[in-house]
Amino acid sequence: MSIGEPATDPTERPLLDPGEVAELLRQDGRWPAWPAARVHPLHGRIGERTARRLGSGMDFAEIRPYQAGDDPRHLQWRASARTGSLQVRRFHQDVSPSVCLLVDRSAGMRFGTRRRLKATQAARLALVLGAQEIRQGSELCALVREPERRWLPRAFGPTALRRLAAGVTAPAPPLPPGDEDWSVVFGELTARLTAGSRVYLISDFHGLRDADRLLLADLGRRFEVRALVVYDAAERRLPAAGPLLLRWGGSATPADGRDRSQRARHADAWRNHCARLQEAFGAAGITARFVPAAADDLAAALARAGDGA
Repeated sequence: MSIGEPATDPTERPLLDPGEVAELLRQDGRWPAWPAARVHPLHGRIGERTARRLGSGMDFAEIRPYQAGDDPRHLQWRASARTGSLQVRRFHQDVSPSVCLLVDRSAGMRFGTRRRLKATQAARLALVLGAQEIRQGSELCALVREPERRWLPRAFGPTALRRLAAGVTAPAPPLPPGDEDWSVVFGELTARLTAGSRVYLISDFHGLRDADRLLLADLGRRFEVRALVVYDAAERRLPAAGPLLLRWGGSATPADGRDRSQRARHADAWRNHCARLQEAFGAAGITARFVPAAADDLAAALARAGDGA
């Protein structure tokens, strides 16, 4: 840096540099399998799955009377002659797999005590999962959770990945408390997605209330949902140092890790948090995996992901 050149504020830099993004998008073939979906998806590659709704696909559905706007190429002349009125062939609409990533960049995710912020780990997970789904032929969309929610519309291939990378790796300076309710997020996902879509929820899930569980259950009933719970090491085990001001869950929490009783209460609170999440996900039929924010090898971290306790 030359003399007089202003120093760059680290909070104004992207969470990942272009080289890191490229490396994450190249990762393939080492990710552990997820359990079989509880809900059979209604969407798939052409020739693999057929939508329930009618459209312009290849699989025959029915013959019915001609209506204004029908494609004349689909007229069924034998049926028309037999009934004395014009009849048309209708087909099931062919659709591609639809995958949505919910990537949390809210205030509580902009916290980290080791190698990276939780928001950075969420971005890494989203890029690897997104690239994996794109390689399988899926159509990809995303909802980025931050003070102003951003919807990244559905797209295929490089377009979807470029859009996703820009959205999840943008600079993430600290934010004051004030995260929106989870019910708003779950409601938007339910409203935007087609039944049978696959959804990845990537967050620390702080602030999830009992009142949100009904909407979470509705999400799990409509879609094939997988949850990735990102956590910082200090949330699980309070460092033996202090005094500390820990910022997560959208608020600042004072603590003193030199106090054994505080460390014990902290550990109990974390176990209770994990148990509540597991109960909520289990009731909604959602598979959850806990991923440390400091983990470099995401495949290995997911393979040994437990209940977070």
